[in-house]
Amino acid sequence: MYDVVRFCFQPKGTQMDTLDDGHSPSTLMESGILPIADPMVTGVRLQRGMLVLDQDELVVGHVAALVVTHNAHVTTHFLLHEEHQSHYRRCPVELIKAVVAGRIQLRIVREKVQNLPLWHSNE
Repeated sequence: MYDVVRFCFQPKGTQMDTLDDGHSPSTLMESGILPIADPMVTGVRLQRGMLVLDQDELVVGHVAALVVTHNAHVTTHFLLHEEHQSHYRRCPVELIKAVVAGRIQLRIVREKVQNLPLWHSNE
């Protein structure tokens, strides 16, 4: 298990789409590397389709895409697709507690996940 301490991604993978969140232009990526605090470990790969768990380890959905800024190539969010929903939620990477066995665990409970802002394809 790796605890996430730093929240900067090095984008790697396929570019999916471009969006503008009102702050800086961003690109949606299928995968990226999440650096971690341990200098002996190169980082944890995050990718589309990974399961996302809340802090109680209950499944809340899966990763649909990573949001990467154009200029700094830093991932600020990932798009969370909730099961049985047609929308996506913008989840800040600061809410990631750990990445274990191909699953992302968040620092928040399901009710807080449901309060994350929605992402729309025209952003």
